[in-house]
Amino acid sequence: MKEIVYIIGGSGFIGKHLSVYLSKYFNVIVFDKYIDYEYFIKFPYIKLYKLDIVKENIFCNKDESPNYIINLASTLVTADRAMDSIDTLISDNINIIKKIYEGYRGHNSLKLFVQFGSIEEYGEGTIPLLETQREYPNSTYALLKQVSTNYAMLLNRNNGFPVTVIRPGNLFGKGQSSQRFIQYVLEKLKNNETVKV
Repeated sequence: MKEIVYIIGGSGFIGKHLSVYLSKYFNVIVFDKYIDYEYFIKFPYIKLYKLDIVKENIFCNKDESPNYIINLASTLVTADRAMDSIDTLISDNINIIKKIYEGYRGHNSLKLFVQFGSIEEYGEGTIPLLETQREYPNSTYALLKQVSTNYAMLLNRNNGFPVTVIRPGNLFGKGQSSQRFIQYVLEKLKNNETVKV
């Protein structure tokens, strides 16, 4: 029997690609506030739950207990530099991880919780970036990711919750918004237009 992977925030750009890839090896269950049913209709073996994890708890029957949880959820998904409602944004993102922790700590089946951060957490840090260096977030999004990843690591160090953090940067691929940097550059070059950075 295949092991079970929960992908929280699995209907976004990364989540869609990750859920399809992992479904070759695992039973994948996607939780997201907004489910792209048109996309997932091609993959009926991926189970979908529409869920606002800020307001609701993850629900599944005991036969769907996770072996792995991947958290892609964030209440802010752009490199926004506005500081409006920063206290609520931080609280909501911490609450997402807290709910996952409280729901699955002590579960014998859970082997790993993967917290997705962002390379943006390092801000204008020294290049090349090293995982041992301090973060210097320079956007609201980067700050939210930094707070979330540090909270997840705190749960690992202090409570033994099986956490690992991934901080990807400049991801791109099929289906990505043209507002993301690499996709923007590719589209401008393809259309022989000026690239403004």
